[in-house]
Amino acid sequence: MKDTELQEIVLQKFYEKRKDGFVKVSAANFGLSCEDQDVLRISELLSQRGIIEWKSLPNRTGLGGDIAAGMGKINERGIRAIEGKTSTNLTKANSDRTKRILALRDRVVAEFNSGDWAEVGLLTGHSSLINGHSRLLRSLLFGDHDYSGNVLMIIVEISEQDEPALAVFEQFVAEKYPGDEQYISAKPSARTITFAPHVFHVPEGTEIERDLVAVMMPFSKAFEIVQAGIKKACNSTNFRCLRVDDIWENSAIIQDIFSLIFRSYVVIVDFTGKNSNVMYETGIAHTLGKHVVPICQSLGDVPFDMQHHRALQYLPNIEGIEAMVSSLAKKLNHIKAS
Repeated sequence: MKDTELQEIVLQKFYEKRKDGFVKVSAANFGLSCEDQDVLRISELLSQRGIIEWKSLPNRTGLGGDIAAGMGKINERGIRAIEGKTSTNLTKANSDRTKRILALRDRVVAEFNSGDWAEVGLLTGHSSLINGHSRLLRSLLFGDHDYSGNVLMIIVEISEQDEPALAVFEQFVAEKYPGDEQYISAKPSARTITFAPHVFHVPEGTEIERDLVAVMMPFSKAFEIVQAGIKKACNSTNFRCLRVDDIWENSAIIQDIFSLIFRSYVVIVDFTGKNSNVMYETGIAHTLGKHVVPICQSLGDVPFDMQHHRALQYLPNIEGIEAMVSSLAKKLNHIKAS
């Protein structure tokens, strides 16, 4: 679940429970399919923005100890927002401005480092807002899954407080990061690199397909049951699943492999049998910054350089494949929510 979606749900729940006064902030109390720490983080953000009132509770902490558990209630500003008298909902904003904000968010996630944020703060006069955000710079530094949502919240806040500052922000990005570079990695990073492969070519006009899973595994009859299980897990989580033998777009198979990995959001790799092709393809996926999900029948098949990554181990029988389907579906749902 995206932070913007979670923020809307939390705000709506507070609105529905406003007659009860202060309400304990937890996923169980709100009936949400998410972690307590995410509800607490969003509630703290809403408190910082003056939309809810907050009372801390002792002897409990949330995300990394940063967020104290507590109770909250919606205030008049939040009630007006829900009832449409004043809007804090991005989807209710002017459509052109919304498109500008989302486009700016995408460029910032793809390109920015901490120094860029410092410069934007100085240029727009909003250094305190940027530096005062509890998660923005930290999530950038550690490549956390909520960085994109934090960026969006900061841009929305700047545009709501100071409309001309949005144009200054856009100009800074356009001047510092011109061109038509395409961001293809699954997660943001504090640093980006540019490289030019010569064994294969980068596909022209290819968009990254966030619902596409590429599968890299040995080609043999023994793995048909495994491939069927992977497809079942993908279908249950609304992902499309392709293996290189499902496509034939280029004369060289390595180009089809690279193109499939390039446009995929997730890459599942089966290390069973220490297949050298799968090792090579895993290297491509890691270099392109994809979500790589390793699976194997034996942990001994995982290469030494990859043993610090968690691998999903499975047994090649009916019960084992069903267990793999369940675990793989949970992993894909977690990736989708990030």
